[in-house]
Amino acid sequence: RRNLTRGPSIEAVSPIANFPNRPPFRFTLRIKTANSVPVDMKNLRIEYVRSQNVDITTRVIPYATSTGIDIIQATAPPGTHHLLISIVDQAGRKGETVFQLKVAEP
Repeated sequence: RRNLTRGPSIEAVSPIANFPNRPPFRFTLRIKTANSVPVDMKNLRIEYVRSQNVDITTRVIPYATSTGIDIIQATAPPGTHHLLISIVDQAGRKGETVFQLKVAEP
């Protein structure tokens, strides 16, 4: 019998998903470790989901710490956007989530 352990989890704090947000808005994600294993920040990846995903990690990394991402004055064009956020812990376990962001006209 295998003993499976979970990887880190990513939880959206703000903005509220599926609610149209007017820019600028606060964008906050919380990273939770599993089994007290620290995350490996060099393996944080944020992608804008579309037919060809766009890696936007370099734009977001200045706002990232081992406990999450916090952008106080985030902006994005109006519309519905999907972000794939993934992180790997130091044991090699991966956690990921897709976050839906709705942006209203300013």
